[in-house]
Amino acid sequence: MAITDFFAPSPEYVSQMEDIQETYRVSTDNLTAIFTRSFVRVQIYKNESSQHGWNSRKMVYSSEGVPLEEFNRDFIIDQLNHVFGDRLNASNSFLDDRPYRQVDDLMKLAVVELITNNK
Repeated sequence: MAITDFFAPSPEYVSQMEDIQETYRVSTDNLTAIFTRSFVRVQIYKNESSQHGWNSRKMVYSSEGVPLEEFNRDFIIDQLNHVFGDRLNASNSFLDDRPYRQVDDLMKLAVVELITNNK
């Protein structure tokens, strides 16, 4: 028997849970954006090749959620700068030497998902 059998969740609680429930996510090789109804966060991954032929994807950083209105290219670049600092503009095999290209690709995928999910 659960405590919810005695106390029904309040409408405010149900509304809050719906706001934080993941709606969808979009990914590139090293970046993932996770969307909910009211905010989005960015995760940065490192891909490593195994000697056995498979690749692993390890999370390096996960940002705090920001409102959808604040999610843009500059936000993603700020998160990358937070993790990599000066190494972002230098040759960096972690993001296969094209971090801004992956940011642009992630934004394109995010726009497509936003459009298709708002229909």
